[in-house]
Amino acid sequence: MSSSDSVLHEKTKKAQIRLDRVLDHLLNLIQVHEINKGIHDPNRLLPSLKSQPALAAFRTLRTGFIQYEMIRLAALWDSDNTDEYESVPTVASLVEDQQVRSQLMDIEASFWARSVDEYADDRELEQLICDAENRFASERANQSDFQLGCALDKIKEIKESSQLAAVRKNRNKYFAHSLNQSRDEIRDGATPKLSLDDGRYVLDASVEVVQALLSSVGKNRST
Repeated sequence: MSSSDSVLHEKTKKAQIRLDRVLDHLLNLIQVHEINKGIHDPNRLLPSLKSQPALAAFRTLRTGFIQYEMIRLAALWDSDNTDEYESVPTVASLVEDQQVRSQLMDIEASFWARSVDEYADDRELEQLICDAENRFASERANQSDFQLGCALDKIKEIKESSQLAAVRKNRNKYFAHSLNQSRDEIRDGATPKLSLDDGRYVLDASVEVVQALLSSVGKNRST
């Protein structure tokens, strides 16, 4: 393996490893989201809290859990610095390289392709079957790359969305820190009000793109 091939292989492996960690973070985030769906339903829990101290404690816990969800959701979309962050943009920055995409296509194709069995009784039939399977392998590789391209487009759309901006700016000012004025406000003006719909949009979109990345990038078939 040449030096350039080795670097390319390591970049692809790094993307797969980062994607594994992103999946772990996303699954944890989904669990937190499901907990929040339960504790934010007043008809389920609030009637059972008879005392004011218990009610106050529950409301504090509820607020803390939704803040934690927004912190983790923002972290899932943090910087694409490939040496530090385990985030969706980090994976995207690794696999948007056309050489990496070509290698991922080769990995996908090689999984389905096969060579002619030299010991087959009917060599002509064997060649026809082999050709058909190799065409299928090529189609699968193209489909996988198309899916990856769609995922990269969706990631760009989410990164530029007002919903992610609201999640991130509220995280930076209120949840992760307690700031009189955040860097975002200095640059962009007042922090937008965050709604649960903003968080739900980003979470649903995160599930969509991670599923696509797992299908096109996460198949660890390069060993």
